[in-house]
Amino acid sequence: MRPTYRLLVAGVVFPAVVAVGLMGCASTTSVPPADIAALESGLTIAETLAYDYTSLPACPLASNVCADPATKAAMKTYDATAYAAIKAVEASHATADMALAEAALAAYQASITAAQ
Repeated sequence: MRPTYRLLVAGVVFPAVVAVGLMGCASTTSVPPADIAALESGLTIAETLAYDYTSLPACPLASNVCADPATKAAMKTYDATAYAAIKAVEASHATADMALAEAALAAYQASITAAQ
């Protein structure tokens, strides 16, 4: 995947997925399944982009295309946090859990964007 495409996806898809997820937080009722599905889609996109980065050879190399081991570890932590938060929303359908899941997913997405 070309770096320009990654930035385009990060700049267009991620905010759209988060915006769709935020629509469910506007009310005090339970979170609709469609909003949870939007979060899961956002997580899948983030995991795909993270995989592209983590598949690179470890730095330092003579090449300027490499993956920093500390960044890879941070991405793994953010991914696990976002996954657990989304599963919590699936179980509870609570708007408070939805807000936490959106924040966790946004942090994960930000870690990927920063690495690129």
